[in-house]
Amino acid sequence: MDTNIIIGNCTEEIIKLPDSSVDFVLTDPPYPGARRSYGIMSEEDWHEMMDVVVENCRRVLKPEGSACFIIQPTGEHIGQMRTWVFDFIAKWGKKWNLIQDVIWFNITAPPNQWCSKKQGLLRPCAKYCVWLGSPDCYRNQKNIMWQPGDWTLIEKSARRSVGTVERISTYSFDDQRVARETLESGEVTPFNIIPMASTSKKLRTDAGSQYPTEKAYDHPARTPEGIAHWWLAYACPIGGTVLDPFSGVATIGVAALKQKKNYIGIEKDTQYATWANERLDNWKNILDKK
Repeated sequence: MDTNIIIGNCTEEIIKLPDSSVDFVLTDPPYPGARRSYGIMSEEDWHEMMDVVVENCRRVLKPEGSACFIIQPTGEHIGQMRTWVFDFIAKWGKKWNLIQDVIWFNITAPPNQWCSKKQGLLRPCAKYCVWLGSPDCYRNQKNIMWQPGDWTLIEKSARRSVGTVERISTYSFDDQRVARETLESGEVTPFNIIPMASTSKKLRTDAGSQYPTEKAYDHPARTPEGIAHWWLAYACPIGGTVLDPFSGVATIGVAALKQKKNYIGIEKDTQYATWANERLDNWKNILDKK
């Protein structure tokens, strides 16, 4: 599989990519108000940057392609949320198309000062996966069907009152049919909320030990490989090309390699770009030996 880390500012480099050359865009952009090596970006500057990025993502995508932007709401003060996330969703949902509302639920999000007893608010643990594209874009639900590790949920489903039809909200729900299909397939249709842990920025161990433990690459906001695997399996075909305009240390690129997909990353920080190339080269060597 081919990988390419382009060093430079995303708004300057993405306009150079050819039309209709990418199958899927997956990216976790920096957030306004967050302190980074390049300083703190205002909400106005962030929207100006993202206007260029999103327009060009739309241009470089193939007709059946789509794009997912992972962003998390932030607060001005305790009890006062910023609205930039919701402004972004509303703007591009109308201007392009919001395929479905999908949320990544970080099940390992730690408590913070917002949810202290003194403040009494809730633990922030949701990131919005802003999924844009055509209504009939490529997607492979089979790849993300939930495979229960044991039969507990299936047995619970099968024990429901057989033959009854219950009403959930405005939907009819046939327990017997659902239980039968679940028992026969062993699969459960996923929800639009993805429960997944966020990995540490300093500790890197791949699940299942099928791959060796990886060297730590320190990045203040690295995308968990699990969420990258989920989206790539769902929205990018085998052999397809993935674009990440905010590559960082190329965690999305590593996930792409493991799924036999090509990767283009754009990164303006030369240290991160160096680490990204090192990681990708290491994984190519590892995967070539398998």
